[in-house]
Amino acid sequence: EILSRFYLDRQALAEIAKDVKPNTDNHPVVEFTAPFYLYTPVSVSPWQVIAENISPITSITAAIREEDKPTLLQAEKYRQLRLQARNAFIAGDYATFIRVSEEALAIEPDSPSLKRNLARSYFDIGTKYFLEDQDEKAIDNFKKSLLLLDSAETHINLAQSYENSGDISQAQDHYEQAIALDKKLVFAYIRLGGLELEMGDVNDARKHITEALRLDPENKEARELLDQVP
Repeated sequence: EILSRFYLDRQALAEIAKDVKPNTDNHPVVEFTAPFYLYTPVSVSPWQVIAENISPITSITAAIREEDKPTLLQAEKYRQLRLQARNAFIAGDYATFIRVSEEALAIEPDSPSLKRNLARSYFDIGTKYFLEDQDEKAIDNFKKSLLLLDSAETHINLAQSYENSGDISQAQDHYEQAIALDKKLVFAYIRLGGLELEMGDVNDARKHITEALRLDPENKEARELLDQVP
């Protein structure tokens, strides 16, 4: 826990673990976690700082250059935010998770796991509103999810929300984007073909419904829809 507060490079970690038995999933002995600080450059080797300042910990802190201290504080803040976000996510407290995650994302905007989890939270909230027929709120959350992670599943839910709200053009656009991401989405072909049929776009309707049947020859909805195409 003490060492996790410092910037540890590969050599430092090797020094710490040199007398430790091999650690495997089948025979766990010791577990190391990699703090955010591992990926942050500093002006001084942390292991040197620790080695040269074995006495009070205050001496270690003092040995860090002044210009590095803001980075250290920011890294610690990020670590605390990720911990809060993780606990909120596990507890299902999406409101807190989103608030804390957005603050963490401002510090580390390229974190894939943070983006993925935040996108999923927006998706789950959007789905909740979708099932409650609150289309405007559902659309808002699905759009926020897509800003973080481009997903065929989210495009489909957003398309359905637009469809329910009467915005057919946006619905068609997001069904098409879902298909662009996953060309085996039978449901998207059927919904898109149905909307095109309603709009009088017979050729595209036939094309998309036929594709749905090619993927799923036994699909009753697609077959019934194709029978309505002039």
